[in-house]
Amino acid sequence: MSLIQLLPEHVANQIAAGEVVNRPASAVKELLENAVDAGADDIHLLVRDAGKTLIQVIDNGCGMSAEDAEKCFLRHATSKIRQADDLYTLQTMGFRGEALASIAAVACVELKTKRPNDETGYIVCMEGEKRTSAQACACPDGTQISVKNIYFNTPARRQFLKSDEVEYRYIEEEFVRVAMAHPEIKWQLTRDEKQVYHLEPGSFRQRVVQLMGRAFEQRLVRVHEAAGDIDIDGFICTPEYTTKNRSKQYLFVNTRYIKHIGLSHAIETAYKQLVPEKNYPAYFLRLKVKPETIDVNIHPTKTEIRFNDEKLIYGVLLSVVKHAIGVTQLAPALDFDTENDVVVPTRKPLGFPEPPRLNLDPNYDPFAVAYKQSGKKPSYASDVRQGESLQAQLQFYKETFAPEAADAAEAALPKQGRPTQSEMAVSTNRMSKINAEPNGVVPVSAEALAAESDLNNKFLQFASAYIVTTVKSGLLFVDQQAASERIIYERYLKSTQPHEKPAGQRLLFPKTIQLSPSQSDVLKEIREKLAAWGWEIEWVGGGSFIVNAAPAQTQDEDIAALVENTVDDYISRMMTVHGRQEDNVAVALARQTAVRHGQVLSRAEMMSLINDLFASECPHLSPSGRRTYWIMPETEVKQAFKNSK
Repeated sequence: MSLIQLLPEHVANQIAAGEVVNRPASAVKELLENAVDAGADDIHLLVRDAGKTLIQVIDNGCGMSAEDAEKCFLRHATSKIRQADDLYTLQTMGFRGEALASIAAVACVELKTKRPNDETGYIVCMEGEKRTSAQACACPDGTQISVKNIYFNTPARRQFLKSDEVEYRYIEEEFVRVAMAHPEIKWQLTRDEKQVYHLEPGSFRQRVVQLMGRAFEQRLVRVHEAAGDIDIDGFICTPEYTTKNRSKQYLFVNTRYIKHIGLSHAIETAYKQLVPEKNYPAYFLRLKVKPETIDVNIHPTKTEIRFNDEKLIYGVLLSVVKHAIGVTQLAPALDFDTENDVVVPTRKPLGFPEPPRLNLDPNYDPFAVAYKQSGKKPSYASDVRQGESLQAQLQFYKETFAPEAADAAEAALPKQGRPTQSEMAVSTNRMSKINAEPNGVVPVSAEALAAESDLNNKFLQFASAYIVTTVKSGLLFVDQQAASERIIYERYLKSTQPHEKPAGQRLLFPKTIQLSPSQSDVLKEIREKLAAWGWEIEWVGGGSFIVNAAPAQTQDEDIAALVENTVDDYISRMMTVHGRQEDNVAVALARQTAVRHGQVLSRAEMMSLINDLFASECPHLSPSGRRTYWIMPETEVKQAFKNSK
């Protein structure tokens, strides 16, 4: 008996469907691209129950004949290619002829279509790849295709679908990608009888603002360059606007949305040192290249492509984005209004200006005589370093500047505020040479550490990102951002209890924020949860909201950006982690309000952070799953010195 057998056609179709239609959003992508290829300029997408019950696409394209309407459900039936060489000159979105066959294999499909010159249309009904009816009908020009009860005949696949909210977000993302690539087309999206998007035709900039929200009007920077066979056009966002994920990165090649690690790296490299660590820039870029220089047939979803000369495109893209950023950074400094400018005299003809002469007194010390001449008691309100006591500042002045000035200051202090000798010793070692050390690392001598019996005086900050202290087993390194996320996350969860509920602090000037339709729906959904944590956010219609109150710890933040980034973070986490709404909102808020890498902390702040971390329920991991601390054993330190011989 032969071990190798030919698969039945219906099994082969279901396997193909698993590659092409792995979730309702995949069917949406294929149907929308078919509508675009049909030349439609008005496309309407309707979904019910996140596509599980209904996906319907209505377009006013060229339509099909009765014969083509029946053929289109056959595998490898396509009007796009005739021979293999056609793969390298493709100008359309779909081309392999598997989409409708794969969709029909796992759903009930109804197709109504009519060409403009035909008197009647034609309707074809499919159920699990079996044609149940086909006949003439009355319908408008174009095509209407309805996909009902997806995966009705493959319940195992249906049970792997996520919640309606998650599946809808995937559908919406596919809609946004295709709609952004074709701003000349009118698009509509209706979810459960409620219209979410109504996009009128316009420019690419207008389409980006329609989809991303009116706040992007002030963030977009034009990018345009034609270099040989490469044409780059679109917009990047100013470095001031970043996101915690890559959800606002859209790259199109010949109107096809793609994901390309190399090109994304080129764009992010252009932003290097301009955006915070682990933040990502936003961009909306379109590339036009010759079809024969790319290969789009390397992935079932066609979102990955190959370039003949990737290095050339990488270099051009990097250069163009860098130039756009440079112009943006320079523009605010340019002022062409010269009416009130100071008139600078020009030199006399054939004359040369004399070099300036500086007369310096090397023995002059302003701190040695400042207080003696004024006869006033000194005020330290503006001089005390953040987080340091008056005594520590006093010792710093005594060592660094003039003893006389410090003595005068000490005499002005109340007796109970004067430092002890042990406090002076600690402060001396911690404060001396603070400005001479890179990355905010404060040197502490071995004698000072040995003399300290309290852990509160053993904190250093390394690279403005890690807190270092000694423990019995060695050196403790704490990631200040990951630790802060853990602390804030647990604080938010505990505040759900009535006696722990934080009071919101009203803003002196309420903040108005503009969100995209997608963000607006999510914020309306989680507003109640945010209200339990001290937020007061009012929806005023469309994508507009007013923030009237916020938790006290967020008062110094950019409230509008904080809310927007929290919503984006929540959406991203919801689609990847699929946790409880309460947890996802708490994680999103913690990530946005945590202490950042690069933020210099005082000793008191470092002490508080470590104490709060180890008082938490899960101190070793951030809510995102990152490690919060690491201990270098004493034996490892000793071994490192032994190996250095």
